[in-house]
Amino acid sequence: MNKLRKIVIVIAIIGLAARAFRGAGDNGERELQNIAAKFERGEFEEGVEQLAEFVENHPDDEIAWTMLGNAYLGLDQNENAEEAFRNALAIDRDMARAAVGLGVTLRQQGEIDEAQKQYEHAIDVEPTYAIAHSSLAVIYLIQKDNKNAIRVAEKAAKLDPNNPTIFANLCMVYHQTDQFGKRDLAAAEAKRLGYSQMKKINEMMSEK
Repeated sequence: MNKLRKIVIVIAIIGLAARAFRGAGDNGERELQNIAAKFERGEFEEGVEQLAEFVENHPDDEIAWTMLGNAYLGLDQNENAEEAFRNALAIDRDMARAAVGLGVTLRQQGEIDEAQKQYEHAIDVEPTYAIAHSSLAVIYLIQKDNKNAIRVAEKAAKLDPNNPTIFANLCMVYHQTDQFGKRDLAAAEAKRLGYSQMKKINEMMSEK
């Protein structure tokens, strides 16, 4: 697992653990936050084991399933991630973060149209969810729909101006659409925000 992906997954898990929980109760909430702390410390495998045990005891907790899906993504276990996200969505179809997670697993499997549906649903449910917009921009790029790729990538940056990954995606969109001046600005912002994979960004920019 590369450093950037690990950071993104940890942020997703911690963010979910901070949300209000239904069904698990106060003890369940504390337990999930303790598990999230393990991911923050880099104890991924132990965290996954405890999350898997937690959902066995709390099978109707959609947030725990979503956390588990993100954890599996971090370990490149896409089949397990997909199952966890689908379990979350079976409980709450409007769990936007689970929809985006499922979209990621589907895109990695080449199911582009199905991934797009998940991202669009997440945006319908939570219009200000910047990661959903940024993820959808990647789909539009794959489909060579440059106009919409630029539109949603720029919207994501406006919704979350402090997210380095979103600016890295924006940089990629501008690069692929030959808007090199804007690409360079987006790359500079990603770097300023602490994007950890600037080497890859620089390699991409050197291609044209």
